Amino acid sequence: MYAKYQAWQSQFADNILDMGGALSKEGAVVSSDAVKDGPFIEVKEMVGGYMLLSADSLATAVRVIQASPMVANPATSLEIREISTP
Repeated sequence: MYAKYQAWQSQFADNILDMGGALSKEGAVVSSDAVKDGPFIEVKEMVGGYMLLSADSLATAVRVIQASPMVANPATSLEIREISTP
């Protein structure tokens, strides 16, 4: 698995901006009048980590992720989101 992952990283090195990592269990939810413990349990169960990719289209980003050994396990899914900039 490690060799497949390394090969994927090399193949798509131009698209992978940040390998990201797991998200900490620590966090806070901040609003104008309060700071509460968080993130809440639902998010902890749903989001395991992140990665930043560069792609000229959603189709290209999908192709990069489909080639990844991370989605070889049928129980694994990855969500792709565009980061909007002002």
